Amino acid sequence: MHLFLLFSWIVLFPRAYTLKCNECITDITGKCNTYEQCPSETDQCTVVTGGVSLKSCASAHLCINGSLNTGRTRQVITSKCCNTDLCNDQLPPEPVAPRPNGKKCFTCDKFGDCIWNLDCVDNEDYCFSAAVDSAGQEMTRKGCTTTDLCLKAGKTELLENIAVEVSCCQGDYCNGAGSTGGSLLFLVVTVVSMVIPS
Repeated sequence: MHLFLLFSWIVLFPRAYTLKCNECITDITGKCNTYEQCPSETDQCTVVTGGVSLKSCASAHLCINGSLNTGRTRQVITSKCCNTDLCNDQLPPEPVAPRPNGKKCFTCDKFGDCIWNLDCVDNEDYCFSAAVDSAGQEMTRKGCTTTDLCLKAGKTELLENIAVEVSCCQGDYCNGAGSTGGSLLFLVVTVVSMVIPS
């Protein structure tokens, strides 16, 4: 009897519901012509904008908003997550003009000298230091970033020959010789910057 009930439950019980989301890298119009069925029932539909816009299924913890500021460049990531079919059709709002917030971090010039002062803007409340190793050549990047991008720590291999190690800290100029904490989400910014042409 138990075996019959188990078999009936497996056959007759509907599969777990997963969302259907728009899936594409969009242009300025934000239109997609394709969609995907999310692999997990915990996934949400997302739109992430940071130079280009990416629409897809993603885990809710990847729905981030923040910026990475090196002084020479500032990458702003804006995302929107939702949980109904094809709800990721609209782009997130454009960021407003940045305003200084009083926080200060070190930044590097194009020669790798990391002794320059950088005024953080908006909600950039952390300093960061990143070591990027690309095909045996190591580069250092320093600057300001936001809490959302400093939630996780780690070192990761990107693509075939790129490794990134990032650390975050709070306090003016704390990203000098050494800093603690970190974020894997910086890897997203680094990969987008390296893979997608400007």
